[in-house]
Amino acid sequence: MNLHPVLTLKPNRCQLFTGESVTFVCDVGEERSTNLLYRFNVNDGEFLTWSSHNRYTLQPVATGHSGVYQCELYPSYKKSNKVSLTVSDHNLILESPPFAVFLGESVTLRCWDHSWTKVSATFYKDGSQESLRTSEATTELTINSVSKSDEGFYKCKRSHDESKETMLKVEEKPKAKLTSDRGEIPESGTVTLTCSVEVSEGWKYYWYRNVTRRSEEVVEGGASLHYRSVRVSQGGLYWCEGGRGDPVYYTHSSDPISLDKIVSTRPVVTQQPNWPHIFSGESVTLQCEIHGGRNTQWEYEWTTSSSSTPLNQAVHRISRASSSNSGGYRCRGRKTLEYSSTAWSNYFQLTVSSSKPQPTLKADKEAIPVGGKVILTCNVPESSGWKYYWYRNKKDSNPLAAKGGVPYSGSQISISEGGQYWCRGGRGDSVYYTEYTSITIHNAHKPEPKLTVSPSWLSPGASVTLNCGVEYPSAGWRFYWYKAVPQLSSSSYTYELLPDREAGTAEGSYVIHGLTHTAGFMCQAGRGDPVVYTKNSTTKFVWSGDRRPSASVTVSPNRTQHFRYEYVTLTCAGNSIHGKMKRFFEGKIKTLSWRALSIL
Repeated sequence: MNLHPVLTLKPNRCQLFTGESVTFVCDVGEERSTNLLYRFNVNDGEFLTWSSHNRYTLQPVATGHSGVYQCELYPSYKKSNKVSLTVSDHNLILESPPFAVFLGESVTLRCWDHSWTKVSATFYKDGSQESLRTSEATTELTINSVSKSDEGFYKCKRSHDESKETMLKVEEKPKAKLTSDRGEIPESGTVTLTCSVEVSEGWKYYWYRNVTRRSEEVVEGGASLHYRSVRVSQGGLYWCEGGRGDPVYYTHSSDPISLDKIVSTRPVVTQQPNWPHIFSGESVTLQCEIHGGRNTQWEYEWTTSSSSTPLNQAVHRISRASSSNSGGYRCRGRKTLEYSSTAWSNYFQLTVSSSKPQPTLKADKEAIPVGGKVILTCNVPESSGWKYYWYRNKKDSNPLAAKGGVPYSGSQISISEGGQYWCRGGRGDSVYYTEYTSITIHNAHKPEPKLTVSPSWLSPGASVTLNCGVEYPSAGWRFYWYKAVPQLSSSSYTYELLPDREAGTAEGSYVIHGLTHTAGFMCQAGRGDPVVYTKNSTTKFVWSGDRRPSASVTVSPNRTQHFRYEYVTLTCAGNSIHGKMKRFFEGKIKTLSWRALSIL
């Protein structure tokens, strides 16, 4: 508590005759608490030690009790004003104010006898033998609007009796002090204002309020408030003055205190772009939004736990954020002329990372299959709002673009060529880029399709089925069918596409009807645009006898299967004595000179 003790005397006289009594009262006003302790001092030394009693009666008084008294509070150790007490053993007392007087104030000096009856006397100052202002005796001497020249020692005389000298001290005009128990007036609440003049006593207090450039005295129930503390519920600029005497002598006005009345509206701090995480170097805007206040002339105020200092505007722009901008931000709106303001918004937490994010880059396959594609996925795990930029082989090259020249911006791309690929994220109008991340993708080796024929031995005119299979049977293959054309001069083959099958078939099987002679076949698969082909398959032969053969081969023993290490005899029989036997092995022809051959 901000308590200011004031010491007063009862009776309110600073001169007493010996044998009388006086009560010292240490007053703290309406805020008095049972937890306070009081101590009374005289001439800067302890007179009464700490106790819970704020008053003490001294009876009877003696000349030795003359001195300068003061009280003190615990636990604040604040000291009161000083009060001078003079105990006289003379028959007359010159009554002067029990407190200091101030420049411009009026003061009245009176002469009293032992029975406290005013007596006619003459008044003297500073030991002068000449009476003041009049040679006639009078019961009191009034000095209007005292000045420094009026300061000094005064006494009064009647016949052979005279009073002790009394000091009249003149001080500068004091200034009132104004305090409040809070800085703003809550909605449906009040604020307590306290006015004090910390020198002398006997003050009443005068309260004033200024709003919309108009000043008014704070009144209640039609009467001016002269209390030391008042409760107010209206916004405005408040100040106070102390006053005492008749006519009233006023202190200097206190310094004013501005109090805003809190209205029910609570603003909200929003962030644009609305990303959960901001990185060093990015731009970000915080805005104080007041619901229903777009057409109202608000002034804005910000507080923040960061090291930045927002301007008092609705929008706080940070052009290049750094980690020092991290912290809580809150705002409120004020109408200065109306002395009203919104409540403070809740704190908005802005987080700025000091390092650039590193995206991750993954591929759905380790290599690009023949005629196939690999999907690359780039991802910035922190925050949101990213576009993605793709590069091949060199990260400082132009970004990869789709057909039409528009650069890719999605988090995935499909590639059909091997190489080193780079990606990075970017966002914002003045694009802020992440670090680069790369991955190397290779082209897979061309697969070799596997060709099977069924049956491999057939009667002239029968049908044969060709089946072509790829080791990695992913979708999109087309199959191309070839016939082996022997080159007798070189004992090898060339290959021709089967008629009407230049475009290939979507199915991996093909049926040839009415085959009348022995023939060799090969297949190949391809896919993609442009088409990428597999290797050629191994040539497979279908064995067929002629309808009227001029030669034939017989096998002895006449079985279709034989065991290892058995003798097998092949015999070429026909009408010609020049018959030769040929061997077909691994796609090549070898002519044998024998018409009969035994094989172990």
